[in-house]
Amino acid sequence: MVRRKKINTRTKLKPYKGCKFLKSVPIGRFFKTTTGLVGKVLNRNEGSVLCRFIKTQHTENIDMKYWIGDKRISPDTNVKQVRRQDA
Repeated sequence: MVRRKKINTRTKLKPYKGCKFLKSVPIGRFFKTTTGLVGKVLNRNEGSVLCRFIKTQHTENIDMKYWIGDKRISPDTNVKQVRRQDA
């Protein structure tokens, strides 16, 4: 009788070097994404993190209006925790 090995369908995600996942940033702390957005964690649940973005690298007015403000993003987003909002 041939035994079949169980295929591991779960992959463990790891953050980029020097980054951490957004789900590990405490509520009320500032962070910076790899694309240059600076924001603050407002609330967290199982499937998303509510953030208030205050600074962006986008120069066009249309892009700034879209990104500045409150957004829900994935808790598995790679971010760097920063001390101040000026980072």
